[in-house]
Amino acid sequence: MQVNITRQIEIELKRYLYAFNDRKWEEFSSHIDDDFKYFTDRCVIQNKEQFISYLSKNTWDGRGYNISDLNVISSENEDLAVARYKAEFIGYENDKKITVYAIETTIFAKGKSGWKIVHSHTSNKI
Repeated sequence: MQVNITRQIEIELKRYLYAFNDRKWEEFSSHIDDDFKYFTDRCVIQNKEQFISYLSKNTWDGRGYNISDLNVISSENEDLAVARYKAEFIGYENDKKITVYAIETTIFAKGKSGWKIVHSHTSNKI
């Protein structure tokens, strides 16, 4: 049932973003599959280890986030889901308050341990 999958993905996405925002890297990592790939609109490609290492070294001090326009498409077997959404991150970078806007596409795969993120693409050119 699509509505149930949409709700499950929304919950997992919020847990993932909450862990990012609060710099809880172990929890953040638990939402990401070992074969994860991250892509940006600047042609940056990172695996799970590189992605978490980059984020954990960043000086971003998150204070909140919002997601909107969430659209989830699931496979017929309901073991794969694509989430498209707009994200807004509010925080500080070098003591300056900023808001970062992005359009993101995140692919979730359902395994024995639940939903994991296997692919993510972020564009900040909005």
